[in-house]
Amino acid sequence: IKLSECLSETERTKLSYWTKYREVAQASFEFLKVFNPQKPSKNHWTTLRCDTSAYHIGLLIDSSAQIGIEFYAPDDKEIGHKAIDNTKLFEERLGLAATPFDAKKASGLRFYKDGCKIKDNETAGGIHIGAAQWALAMKKLIAELGFSRQPRPIPKMLAVLDSASMTVAVGSSKDASCCRGSEDIE
Repeated sequence: IKLSECLSETERTKLSYWTKYREVAQASFEFLKVFNPQKPSKNHWTTLRCDTSAYHIGLLIDSSAQIGIEFYAPDDKEIGHKAIDNTKLFEERLGLAATPFDAKKASGLRFYKDGCKIKDNETAGGIHIGAAQWALAMKKLIAELGFSRQPRPIPKMLAVLDSASMTVAVGSSKDASCCRGSEDIE
């Protein structure tokens, strides 16, 4: 028995949509330079990572003939509010009306397009291409607005073996000048 046989009709529709989306996305060199599409799932969303845990882009589907995209900041209200403050710019770039959200922990913007039949629509390739184009436009705008954070450099760690007690002390490379016999940990 295939896993898809155990799914409800709605879940199979979502799985089918995300399978076709992934095929279209993987055929786009431009898209693959920026994003790595997730494996298809039965969920109503798929996540596009943005090289930071502070926020992500989500693509959304609704079996009532809606597709969408969201800028989602799960734990950083400052970034979420910055997106909300730039709602008009996001709307202009995406060509969609925004719905800001500001929940207890998460905040950001959601955009939906009506009239996109998902169920029983084998010719939905244009819908998938549109979603990929929205994601690329949003990622570009995020960078222009300065949301992209450079990952903090991880200090090179040093381990120092204390032969008398057989313990290991760990410190940063700036502490190395006081440590004799230390070995770099790669």
